[in-house]
Amino acid sequence: MKGPSRARFAEIYDQGQRASRPLLSVRALPGTGQIGIAVSKSIGSHARRNRQRRRVRAALAEFEAELQGLDVTVTVRQAAETATSGEIAAELRELIAEMRSRWANGSASD
Repeated sequence: MKGPSRARFAEIYDQGQRASRPLLSVRALPGTGQIGIAVSKSIGSHARRNRQRRRVRAALAEFEAELQGLDVTVTVRQAAETATSGEIAAELRELIAEMRSRWANGSASD
C-alpha cells in the first residue's frame, strides 16, 4: 500500500469526492490506487494517533484490490478510537463501495 505525495494528498483532499460516516471520512479521485491516512489530533497523543492509523491500514488491506483506479485519503475521526476493528472495517467497506459507485456513475456531487 503506497501513500500519495504531500501535493497529491492535498489535491485529493481539496478536489476529491467525499463520503462520511461517524468513524471515518473518505475522499477520492481517479488515480493509481494510492492511499493516504490522516488522523485527527483530537484523538490525543502521537502514540494514540498511530494506533488508529495502524487499525485503519489493517482494515484497508482487505479492500486494496477494490481501490485500484482511485487515489484515496481516509480521515480517522475521534469516534474511531472507541470502535472495534470490525466496526472500522465495516464502515470502510461501505465508504469504498459508495466511492466506487459514485465514480462508476460519473457523479460529480459530494
